[in-house]
Amino acid sequence: MGYTIVAPPMTHSCTHPTRHNTSPSTPPHTPTQDVACGNEIRSVVNAGKRFDRFPMGKIDQTHMWQVGVDVRANRDDANIPLNPFTAGVYVANMMATIEVLRQKGHPYSEICNESIIEAVDSLNPYMHARGVAFMVDNCSYTARLGARKWAPRFDYILDQQAYVAIDQNAPVDTVWVVL
Repeated sequence: MGYTIVAPPMTHSCTHPTRHNTSPSTPPHTPTQDVACGNEIRSVVNAGKRFDRFPMGKIDQTHMWQVGVDVRANRDDANIPLNPFTAGVYVANMMATIEVLRQKGHPYSEICNESIIEAVDSLNPYMHARGVAFMVDNCSYTARLGARKWAPRFDYILDQQAYVAIDQNAPVDTVWVVL
């Protein structure tokens, strides 16, 4: 049985961050709602105003990121194993990204450039060479803030929802990803 990680249905309403739609067919608040109503950019502007008092730290100081430094230093680039489950999760997430952009009316040329081509030609090689933490910490303020805001939510969705459903052989074709 195959699983596909899909994006939630798109809505254009702006919701209060503590109120969620409880309909079983519609996931709760999504990041696209924050973007559509302007909350996402407002949060970036507000965070920028606080940087003088609360500077943004680097994310590469924890044990998890330090392990990555050792792995990259000691790996044999000619002999990197491919984990089929990890590859499947990566492809499912790419497809979900494409679907979100498509549902939001982006042209296919932009969708391909902003998701597939940028990942294959730029982000993946950069992360391979320097690691995710280095990439995140050397992006724009907007990207750095977004990574810090959405990464824990995304991690929760994968670890607590999608992977659990897969481990339990849930009789579904779709695992909702709700950011």
